[in-house]
Amino acid sequence: MLKNIAKIGKDCCGCGNCFYICKKSAITLKADDEGFIQPFVNYNCVDCGACLNVCPQTKEVQTIDNQQAYIVLTKDANIKKISASGGVFGTVAKSLVNERNAYVCAASFVKGAVRHIITQDYSDIKKCQGSKYVQSSLEDCLPRIKGILKDKQKTVLFCGTPCQVAAVYSFLGERPSNLYTLDLICHGVPSPLFFLKDLKHYCKHPERLSDVRFRWRNPMSNEGKSSFILSIEKQNMSRLYSSSYDPYFATFMKGESFRLSCYQCHYANLNRVGDITIGDCDSAKLYPNFHPNESKSSIIVNNSNGTYLWSMVKKNFFYTYLDLQYEAEINHQLSIPFKKPSSRSQIYSDAKKMSYWKFKSKYAAPTTIRQKVLAIVQTYIPFAYKWIIQRTLK
Repeated sequence: MLKNIAKIGKDCCGCGNCFYICKKSAITLKADDEGFIQPFVNYNCVDCGACLNVCPQTKEVQTIDNQQAYIVLTKDANIKKISASGGVFGTVAKSLVNERNAYVCAASFVKGAVRHIITQDYSDIKKCQGSKYVQSSLEDCLPRIKGILKDKQKTVLFCGTPCQVAAVYSFLGERPSNLYTLDLICHGVPSPLFFLKDLKHYCKHPERLSDVRFRWRNPMSNEGKSSFILSIEKQNMSRLYSSSYDPYFATFMKGESFRLSCYQCHYANLNRVGDITIGDCDSAKLYPNFHPNESKSSIIVNNSNGTYLWSMVKKNFFYTYLDLQYEAEINHQLSIPFKKPSSRSQIYSDAKKMSYWKFKSKYAAPTTIRQKVLAIVQTYIPFAYKWIIQRTLK
């Protein structure tokens, strides 16, 4: 029986814990044929089992009771402008940096790729705001976090997908009180290589792009809702693309391009791994008097550390109680993993062998006038009128 990380197989989430714990240099991290980072074991392995001990996928997810849930919106207008929904991450991060001089570890677009960074600089934190619909690389963040946390006077805030948060705790072997974690309501992650290929269609040198965002707020509108729009920024210029037109974005929205482990995610339920869970509030219509023209977030407080963190930062939010069970019924990632589509088996081979335009025509390009008009509506029409136009076109 295998006593190393190869045993995990398709359940691997790509966190890299095994690589950093191995003292025999027996593990390398490389992209597989689909572009997902995977561990590869070489002849130096002595089957000590250290890699399996720090793998989050080998740990049981703890049952959680007595969670508190809220629908929230940041009070900070500048944070809201660049947030995907209610501005939770940016507000919590800013609060902890201001009050605790905290270190913040979160995903940012850096030189053509999405990577976790560690920073205390608010200009960096702003680049970590907004949804990143691609698997981010943790690189050497976890060993660095471990070093920072040795000083009990220092505070770290980590934000990531649930498997990444689980990886932090598995690597540390404990849950330090000076570490606060935000786990995202994650539907799944496509591969970094697929993302890079898509970017190269728009820019020959993606490393020269200043930012890429998947949610966009219309600066010409007084409404505060965000759309699923790909925004590619270079030298203070932005180009916008509807999610239905971009093949990478379109396949993400249909769940066709996720890492295989995402379809059997251990964390797609209410037994959350982070101190606080954050994401879009899908049941916002139940609260018509709570900032009706804004995109809102849901916050789920999962444990005592989360309760303490919420007590520190809640003054910076508008909030009211959320019916968590109903939210979980609507937001399926709080109940069950995304079901793997039959098209998943073909996506990456097609992306590899097809030209961009052929792949786009198969997976993304609108094929009817109605679809083209809906895509324009999604991108440019004010939210107050969208539903009228969309109903007319149905």
